[in-house]
Amino acid sequence: MKISRCADWHWHRAPSTCSGALSLGQHAHIRAKSDKWLKYTVAGLPVTIRTTQILSRSVKQLQLSRVLGIGTAGTLLAVDLVNVPRGRSAACTSRGKEDPDLMTDSTQSRSMAVPLTGFAAGAVVALLIGVFGKVHDPTLAGTTTLGFRTVIDMKVVLSVAIGVLAVLQLIGALWMYGKLGIQAPAWLGTAHRISGAIAVVLIVVVAYHCLWALGLESGTFADGQPVPARTVKHGVLGCAVLGALVVKVVAVRSRRAPGWFLPVAGGLLFALLIAAVMTSALWYVGAHGWPGSGGYG
Repeated sequence: MKISRCADWHWHRAPSTCSGALSLGQHAHIRAKSDKWLKYTVAGLPVTIRTTQILSRSVKQLQLSRVLGIGTAGTLLAVDLVNVPRGRSAACTSRGKEDPDLMTDSTQSRSMAVPLTGFAAGAVVALLIGVFGKVHDPTLAGTTTLGFRTVIDMKVVLSVAIGVLAVLQLIGALWMYGKLGIQAPAWLGTAHRISGAIAVVLIVVVAYHCLWALGLESGTFADGQPVPARTVKHGVLGCAVLGALVVKVVAVRSRRAPGWFLPVAGGLLFALLIAAVMTSALWYVGAHGWPGSGGYG
């Protein structure tokens, strides 16, 4: 298909993709939500998606940008549907100050709105990543081995490191919550945050290379061979991990969420991470040995 036809599709079809997101962003400012970070997010998402559409130069890129636009609009709609009926926006008076009576009436419902919004956002992210993995043509261009022999070797080693950090995160959380029966040292909180940040960076690196170099595989390969069930399960788990990571970030950053939200979000992320590592890195080591010891690349 020629670029001129793509451009025609772009200007006549793609703009409708963001119309819902743009209108939601406008409504968000009209209702004057009290959280500044939410205003910036609502304003930034439509701009980012629209920029992606403008820069698209192929049919697949345009299709992907449209999916991203629909997902963004759906996320913003979910946020509004959860928060507006519960009085989140109505708690602001015409002077921009919070009404104590309205705030008191909606405190409990607003606290539940945080996990509901977090889970909704995580589900949308996981879905969009899965869609990208299906429509993207896998390629080694734009990837790196970080000094390892192959991309596969690099992914295996980093995935094992992620698994170790996940276990350390669990132990640290139980220690800080007093579940180990031993008083937590003063440095544990800082170490927990640092190791968590390192784990997030490694997860993003591995996820990028999985999606970019391998994609989300199902059905049959190009040569007609069926895709193993393990590969399909790992791909779905990988998408779920990134969605759970969004939920965990919401839980950590929110000050209005109920007390159970952070442990549940952390437990969900830990379980999905371990399952993803077991269906990839641990399987590889068991079947082919440690990277560089003669396994395939």
